Amino acid sequence: MSNKRPIISTPVGGIPEIVYSGINGVLVEPGNIQQIINAIKLFIKNPSLISQYREESFKIVHPYFPKNVFKTTFQYL
Repeated sequence: MSNKRPIISTPVGGIPEIVYSGINGVLVEPGNIQQIINAIKLFIKNPSLISQYREESFKIVHPYFPKNVFKTTFQYL
């Protein structure tokens, strides 16, 4: 996400907290190969989604960059 890439992932662990299907990526059921194929086809058939999703991915992850986290952490010291 920090490299501005759309995401294809499964909704396990903390992933659904930062990957939102239809906003910055596609969430597929674990082990569902057909859903993975469909997600890849979605990006192939709709290249504009790549640009849209990658920008959203970057916006979502940017607050977690070290420079931003350090600012918040060190303001309390």
